[in-house]
Amino acid sequence: MLSLIGCCDKSLAIGYQNKLLYHIPDDMKRFKELTTGKLCIQGRLTYESIVNITGKPLQNRRNIILTKNRAFKPDHSSFVYHSIEDVLKLIRGQLDTNEEVMVIGGGAIYEAFLPHADKVYLTIVDSVAEKADSYFPRLSDDWRVVEKDHREADTTNGRDYSFIIYENIKNI
Repeated sequence: MLSLIGCCDKSLAIGYQNKLLYHIPDDMKRFKELTTGKLCIQGRLTYESIVNITGKPLQNRRNIILTKNRAFKPDHSSFVYHSIEDVLKLIRGQLDTNEEVMVIGGGAIYEAFLPHADKVYLTIVDSVAEKADSYFPRLSDDWRVVEKDHREADTTNGRDYSFIIYENIKNI
């Protein structure tokens, strides 16, 4: 199964200048729970932003970086691919065994893999960012909400947000 996971505002904005728009502890916890032990596909900028924040690639995951930059050399534990077709060939075996593969961003990577996806895990923040330069793609009518968990703002999270799971009805 191929799944996308992200956090966006009501306009689907996900980032600005290679940084996340929102830092919601429950969203970060959910992200870790859903991605640990899995193959995680990401663009080079997403990979670099994670390394810049944490000092290392995502731990306890198999990190796949999709980039056009043929000179890019990641941490020795991560793997680089230069085309979506090559990544799809790589993950075909996992998809055939029902192992969930996660696409973790950024915007262009989400856009490229959405047509191949079975599920989307979105955290939607009840807000609209003042500035954004990266967006999650709009979901077509082929996607339906299968689960929604609304959370009220509190002292840790200054805004309401919802965890929403969508499934691609074409793939059911």
